[in-house]
Amino acid sequence: MRTIRLTVNGKAVTAAVEPRTHLADFLRESQLLTGTHLGCEHGVCGACTVLVDGRTARSCLLLAAQLEGAEVTTVEGSPVEIDATGSGVMVDDARVIQADIEADNGVIYPIDAVLVPQTILSQLEDQQNQQ
Repeated sequence: MRTIRLTVNGKAVTAAVEPRTHLADFLRESQLLTGTHLGCEHGVCGACTVLVDGRTARSCLLLAAQLEGAEVTTVEGSPVEIDATGSGVMVDDARVIQADIEADNGVIYPIDAVLVPQTILSQLEDQQNQQ
């Protein structure tokens, strides 16, 4: 076990973590912040997106032990509200949206809210425009 100190949604956190614990698991299991979702577990779907020091990051690809001194913001700590269309508003370079995420195994996971990087949103818009 390793003790880490970081800030999660503006709150100072000190916790003991196993060296191989992913940030997503730490947030969900240790901090009980279940808005961070695991979809593909390869960093592709974006369901696990959080802000680390103000920049979007995939929490399924980061180890909690890497984040000593970091500031992590999850969807629960984002100062936004989802509008009636479910499209949300911009947070730095991500957007909070309501979505359904399809995992590699074909299962559709309904997500109440997730941070989606603007780059992925742009790719989706481009694909829709080409159809």
